[in-house]
Amino acid sequence: MTSPSATASSPNIAAQESARDLVKLLISLASAVVALSVTFAEKISTGVGCVILILFAAWICLAGAVVFGVNALSKLVHAQRTSAATWADMTFPPMRRSWRSFQAGIVMLLLYAAVVAGRQAWSPIKTSAPVAGASLAP
Repeated sequence: MTSPSATASSPNIAAQESARDLVKLLISLASAVVALSVTFAEKISTGVGCVILILFAAWICLAGAVVFGVNALSKLVHAQRTSAATWADMTFPPMRRSWRSFQAGIVMLLLYAAVVAGRQAWSPIKTSAPVAGASLAP
């Protein structure tokens, strides 16, 4: 038969495992989005001017999501090692900040993509000037 303290801590351990998995997922997603957007930024952002600031802000928010996620993981590990009863109070604020930073970064990245796509769709089509003395006949 299990002791009452062991059964009381079992849901607590399961909740901590779920929180840890969620934070690791946010860190992975934010890192992957930054890596992909950095990789293709040069190809999609030709001639966009000051709109690039939206992309930089998105990268800052996504980097913030990673930093807050690592902070939440360290507080969660500290709570597990010290058997803190108030682990949720220690870890939920940085987890929330990580989630909100991730959301803000994704929204700004989508906004940047929409502005770039709109500018490319409605920009005048550039045609090359005909070369003097060139003939269209074969």
